[in-house]
Amino acid sequence: RPKRILELGCGRALSGLYAAKLFPEAQVALTDVSEECLESARANAVVNACDNVEATFLNWHSLDPELPNWDLVIAADVLYLERAVKVLPKALQATLAYDGLALIVDPDRCY
Repeated sequence: RPKRILELGCGRALSGLYAAKLFPEAQVALTDVSEECLESARANAVVNACDNVEATFLNWHSLDPELPNWDLVIAADVLYLERAVKVLPKALQATLAYDGLALIVDPDRCY
């Protein structure tokens, strides 16, 4: 059971909020570069009574080397831009715990 979950590129946070419900004891960070998406994620967390989440800004292109590591990193439908495809491995390397698990889901869209 993960204790710390990170959603990269949360958008409206469907995946992250599902993880928050599935693992209510976990700390869940919903991250995105869009403030509009983060506002929506926060609102969706309230509507879905997910009190174990925090929505915060995270830019994969300028990751802080002191970021904490996460037991589970999830990303859903984030590979629609070529630049995201190129930087995702570095984002995972910077955020995923050594023994962590990454779940990346993509609907096979072309960028």
